[in-house]
Amino acid sequence: MKKHRRLHLISAAFALVFLFFLWYLKYGGDRLPVLPELFRFRPQEAEEKELVFTLPEAETAEETEARLTVYVSGEVSAPGVYFFLPGDRAYLAVERAGGFTENADRDAVNLALPLKDGEQLKIPAKRSGGETGAGPVRININTADAETLTKLSGIGEAKAKAIIAYRQRNGPFEAPEELKNVSGIGEALYQNIAEDICTE
Repeated sequence: MKKHRRLHLISAAFALVFLFFLWYLKYGGDRLPVLPELFRFRPQEAEEKELVFTLPEAETAEETEARLTVYVSGEVSAPGVYFFLPGDRAYLAVERAGGFTENADRDAVNLALPLKDGEQLKIPAKRSGGETGAGPVRININTADAETLTKLSGIGEAKAKAIIAYRQRNGPFEAPEELKNVSGIGEALYQNIAEDICTE
């Protein structure tokens, strides 16, 4: 009896396996990848593009060469060398240098003029008594005392005394350029005060 039941169970199991096999052939076969597909070469998909890294924008050589280098000095809060673009105006230079000081002669410079590469934009001080003028304050280097000479940008007490000593030894300066003969006054310093001095 038990042997007969076992045979029925085995037969039922085989029947279920056979039915599953038939079902798989009809419905499940196309759900698995066909073996040849595994070895077929697939071209790169259209949407798979080469990865491109975008770096931050940097100045090109042409842009660097196009910059204007301007020395902003005189009565501004932060004198120094600044960079601008062609077409920039003088008022931008004053703003970049921190704006006017309280002693600046604001009407002495045309702030609407375009900047030029290599130029010095110097904002003069007001004349004595608070008056303004069309040009910078001029100090006579042949008659000025040490205190007056120290009002020149870059001229301290020691250089002022050196100027006085030089003219006492060699006589009055015949031209402002002779100031470069004084020890401690080079070309750069002279160019910084050239518009502020005179010999007459």
